[in-house]
Parts: sequence; structure tokens; C-alpha cells
Amino acid sequence: SIYRKKSEFLADELAKEKKQACTDAQRHLGAIDNGMRITRHGENGERVILNDAEIAADKARTAKIAADACK
Repeated sequence: SIYRKKSEFLADELAKEKKQACTDAQRHLGAIDNGMRITRHGENGERVILNDAEIAADKARTAKIAADACK
């Protein structure tokens, strides 16, 4: 039926998004672990380099995202 096809399509799209989130999180964790400079955009759109405490918090947040998305 059309509802089943739509449900399967949505499940496939969700799986793709979850896989991409997993890949992105793992890539970001790799960048952190390799000592790359981690930046974010400030209030005025300028690039701000994160300090060690901010990097640690970002790593913890990203690790949680990876744990959820990479199941």
C-alpha cells in the first residue's frame, strides 16, 4: 500500500541521516584526537578557536552524539 511504501521510505531516510550523523561525529572526534584546532562561529560570525576546556566539552558532546548515532 502507499502507506507502507511511505513508511519504508521514511525509515530509509532516517537510517541515512543516522549513518551520516555517525560519520560526522566520528570524523569530528578524530579531528579532536589528532590535535586539530577546533573552531566555532562567534556572535558576529567570526571564527573563534576553542580553548582546552571548550574542546573537552565539545568532545564529550560529540562522543554522546556518536554513541547515539552509531548504534
